Amino acid sequence: MRMSQFCHQRNQRRVQSNPAHAFDSTAYFGRQTVDSKQVTTEPEHSAVSPASNPRKGKLIWLVVVLASAVASIAIWLVFSIPARVALLSGCAGVFATCFAVAPYVRFIDHGWWARYDEFRNQLWGEALSEYLWQFWHRRGADANALHDFSSGKPAVEADDAKRARWKNASALFDLIYKEQYGLMAFVTPLGFLLTAVLVGAQYVTIVSLRDLLPGSNDIFSLVKQISPHGAALSVSAIFGAYLFVVGDCVDSVRKGILNVADVYWYSLRMILAVPIATALTFALPDAVAVNVAFALGVLPVAFINKQLRRFASLQLKSEVGQEPDQIIKLEGVTAPIVSLLDAEGVTSIEQLLGMDPVLLSIHTGLPFRFVLRLGAQAVVRRHFGEAGFALSGLGLADATSVYSLIRQLTGPDADASGDADAASKVINEAYILLKGISKSDWPQQESVRFRFEEVARFAYTHFLMAAGFDRAPHGLPQAYSTANPKTSPASKMPPSGGSEPVGEVA
Repeated sequence: MRMSQFCHQRNQRRVQSNPAHAFDSTAYFGRQTVDSKQVTTEPEHSAVSPASNPRKGKLIWLVVVLASAVASIAIWLVFSIPARVALLSGCAGVFATCFAVAPYVRFIDHGWWARYDEFRNQLWGEALSEYLWQFWHRRGADANALHDFSSGKPAVEADDAKRARWKNASALFDLIYKEQYGLMAFVTPLGFLLTAVLVGAQYVTIVSLRDLLPGSNDIFSLVKQISPHGAALSVSAIFGAYLFVVGDCVDSVRKGILNVADVYWYSLRMILAVPIATALTFALPDAVAVNVAFALGVLPVAFINKQLRRFASLQLKSEVGQEPDQIIKLEGVTAPIVSLLDAEGVTSIEQLLGMDPVLLSIHTGLPFRFVLRLGAQAVVRRHFGEAGFALSGLGLADATSVYSLIRQLTGPDADASGDADAASKVINEAYILLKGISKSDWPQQESVRFRFEEVARFAYTHFLMAAGFDRAPHGLPQAYSTANPKTSPASKMPPSGGSEPVGEVA
């Protein structure tokens, strides 16, 4: 597109003529940074935990096998089950439990760490400080992880002080991440789930072999009184729930989107499998009821709610035109994605910008970079309203593209290199386009440029640029010097907007 080609050609020309002109987004707003070598060898980032931890997986296997075996032996001894039945039920319980826990072991060994790396690939160094400033400001300030703006301008930091701040930011992010999505958070729901699976497997085996049970035991007498239809119905419901629990977990682990809430839902599904099947098949013929019980078991407890949300999302297209804030119009957003965002309470542009993108990515399962991309579009929509959707034809549909345009316009050598004239032409094209859409005297060309500058100043835009949208493949480019305020682009356009100022204050 016009804007992207313009930026690409301009950057190639300037970097080839003078490598020092490679631009760093944080320095553009008055931040100090280190050169690319220091960034690529950043100590705190290289010390991040490895991409997998097989020791935890082996420990989980050992605990699950031993716990299942001990529980099976306890059931055998407490209820005086015949040895043959106890052996079969114990083996079935251990196998079912181990099979159910297998995808979780894979997730804990690899999936959780891959998800962690997905966030750290975008959030490190100055980007991490920007993130904490934007969404965890109080805790970031207490941990000395934020840049100092007490004097109204970013304090000049030595390299050692900068690396210490980045290290504090990394430690705080690790703490917050583990609080919200740590492996220990899975222990309680996983314990509930495995207990329900073990009990269900024991029940299925004992009910299937109830003719081998002695009649002297009161418990066994009750088991023997279960009708053939009731036994078939309960076994069918448990098998259906087990299929859903394991199958959906495998799918979530494969996608890398397993959540703590999902495990709680799995536990509830196993616990309520038989009651739900009994209640919903009460009026059906016996032959049909058993099949329906299995089908109901495959469905999650939240199935009805999800279907209602999806149905509402499909109908949303006819309603979106009445509400300019609807997220459905953002590029890359479909009805299922709207359903995921709606489940997290995100139904408008302002809510999307106010939501922590890391937590939103975790809860919805959407890729972190995609969530940032939605945020970049939301910034433009916030400042231009419905007209912002028309800017995609010029390559100005997101905040990072607008940021790059304003950077070309206000750079220290923009006039000499001709970049300012080229950028002004793009702004004029945007003005003509927006004026044609508005069908009125609004907007004026000055107001279009002002809004573009507001987008570039916006705090969320700063965070996006620091999070890698302006990062060269070999690391952060060498920054403009901010020692001379007359040549620094930050002196021409101080940041504004958002919840907190994240750059030089005017």
